[in-house]
Amino acid sequence: MIVIRFVLAIILICFIQACDNQGSDQNSPPPDPNDITIDAQTPVLDDNGMLSVEFTATDGTGAPFQLELENGLSFAVLKASEGRNTGDNSFWQSFIYGSQAPAADAKPNFESSGEFEQLAVGSYRYTFSVDVTQVVDPAQLSVEPAPEDAAVIEWEPDALHRFALRYGDALADIPVINYTLDWVPSGGSASLSRDILDNSSCTTCHMGEAPFHGTRAPANRVEPQICSACHNDSNPNSTRRSLAVIVHDKHGNVFDIPDEGEPELVGSPYPQDARNCDTCHMEVTSSTADADNWFNHSTAEACGACHTVRNSHSTEFPSNDRCEGCHGVEGRAPVQSVHSGRLVSMQAGRDTLELVINSARFSDPDFEVDITLTLNGQGVATFDDIAPFIRHGSAYLLVNWNNGNGLEISYTANRVRINMPEECSAMGDGQFLCKKAFPNGETELKPSASSVLVVTNAEMPLCTDRKAEQPALIACDDGSLENDRVSEYLLAANAVWATFDVGGSSANEKTAVGADLASCNECHNDLTVHLYSGAGQAHAAKDFEQCASCHNATRAAFYPGIPGDLKYHVHSFHGFGSQRSGESSYPGNLANCEACHTASQYNLPNQANSRPSLASVSAGDEGERENKFFSPTLVVCGSCHLASNLGDVDPDSPADGDAAISHMLRNGAVFAADSAADATGSEQCATCHSVGQDVGVDVAHDVYRFRQ
Repeated sequence: MIVIRFVLAIILICFIQACDNQGSDQNSPPPDPNDITIDAQTPVLDDNGMLSVEFTATDGTGAPFQLELENGLSFAVLKASEGRNTGDNSFWQSFIYGSQAPAADAKPNFESSGEFEQLAVGSYRYTFSVDVTQVVDPAQLSVEPAPEDAAVIEWEPDALHRFALRYGDALADIPVINYTLDWVPSGGSASLSRDILDNSSCTTCHMGEAPFHGTRAPANRVEPQICSACHNDSNPNSTRRSLAVIVHDKHGNVFDIPDEGEPELVGSPYPQDARNCDTCHMEVTSSTADADNWFNHSTAEACGACHTVRNSHSTEFPSNDRCEGCHGVEGRAPVQSVHSGRLVSMQAGRDTLELVINSARFSDPDFEVDITLTLNGQGVATFDDIAPFIRHGSAYLLVNWNNGNGLEISYTANRVRINMPEECSAMGDGQFLCKKAFPNGETELKPSASSVLVVTNAEMPLCTDRKAEQPALIACDDGSLENDRVSEYLLAANAVWATFDVGGSSANEKTAVGADLASCNECHNDLTVHLYSGAGQAHAAKDFEQCASCHNATRAAFYPGIPGDLKYHVHSFHGFGSQRSGESSYPGNLANCEACHTASQYNLPNQANSRPSLASVSAGDEGERENKFFSPTLVVCGSCHLASNLGDVDPDSPADGDAAISHMLRNGAVFAADSAADATGSEQCATCHSVGQDVGVDVAHDVYRFRQ
């Protein structure tokens, strides 16, 4: 009995250790030695104006960390200053510039030319190279008429000052440090601060990666407090723009400005509506005491990133003191009222129109779909009653079906698209019967008795009255729409989907998609694909069910060599831009699978979309192309790891950037097969690349370092 108890105890211990190891592997990784902590003491100013700071550096294990000057160690010191002119915003005034004798165009900067001392292992002192009480203000050097004696930047003991330290280079595998310490030299509290944003506003999209400087050392400068040490308004005459101008410009709208007529919005690098100021400008917290600065002290420099071409102003903005009269907190059009909560108001207006898909059935050759439409809770009598609120008056139902492997038809393969205004008959009290005959084509695919019908809506961009006191839609041709810019009032209708058997009974089944919509909306906020088309219809898709109805394994894209399947389309778009143009504006790190997928969605073999996908290949010397099948993991991995469009890769003589095709083919990938069956079941990718293997996709992509 004692032996048996001993054996059971050993087995139990092993189970506990196994569980602990598993949890430690994926959820509680060991301390990262490259996670460096800086602890600085209050800076000290001596009688000669020399400022010194003592600090320690420890790694993630708590051991002292050795800093080296040659690894990008540099320092800055600044103070929070009032704006120079009436209406101007406060700013960080730098004491360190690109030259020790500031010129008229001197740039705020970091320095490393002072005295750097190692006091003990992991303990240091840095003394700045300049007398901080005698730094000439470079902004004064270009004033007309020039002063006889250039003014120095006043050292104010009662003002908030900032010590900044940066170190390392991610591109050279040197641990990156971004550190700031704020202090008031007199020891009291300061009346002025500049804590507007912290990195939590940026990291959701940027994932802790440096948005800029990514290809130049030092990389990975991600905290706004560090960025503003160089990018501030210390010297408006330099080419180094302030952080406020840069960030608004990079997240703002892009306009096409014709010779005649109004400018047209043509895009934005920002993955949501650029007017959603409150996505980045969050609530006031202990670390962002000045988070309300954006509407309390808005300036032409920041607002002009988006509003330069607005016809309510000329391209030459007035001075900031004039802006305050209209757009300050007491003005007739305060910034906060226009931007804060704008999206929430528009979403509430959108929600006043509700679509319910009650039933769908197939009786060869007809599809019939029963829907209910209500506006403000009341049944819609005819579609004409809601058509004015829909851009171009278009609205469709997409009908597809699943035989157990995924959706069977796509945008280019006998799609079933019901035009609601023309093919839905009003039955009273908001009820409509929609009917569509299956189109005849070269290959007549039809649902079988065991098929699951999938119905969703599409192409319903709605005009919302964002200024109404109560949530409401507004006619898209209403003359009250500001500047006739309908795009400013557009939101896609809520995505609605439902599934049924061919007889019309509810099937309660959702199409398997290997991504997480909630993760997408962390960047996109109100994800919509193809919301606005100035000339015609737009898909206005908000849910994967809508996207997959067109973009699935049965579709080859219109563009040569590109699969239309979501598993290629989305990866390729985020990695290389539209049509793989190389102009992706993806703000994070493409290696981070968990930016878009849950931890269970990116393992191999493919977890959800596991069918071979169609793409076109060259079929002769005359430019003809034909569709072929590509095995599923090849489609996913080839979207990023092959530089050429998948169907244009030459396996026998790979072009630069396509060398990985040889490895893929050796391990069972199937390239350009004649049938889906021929491209199924031979891939061995999971043997080495499944999660948990030495070169698993989780390890190769280093996903765990992105987890917060």
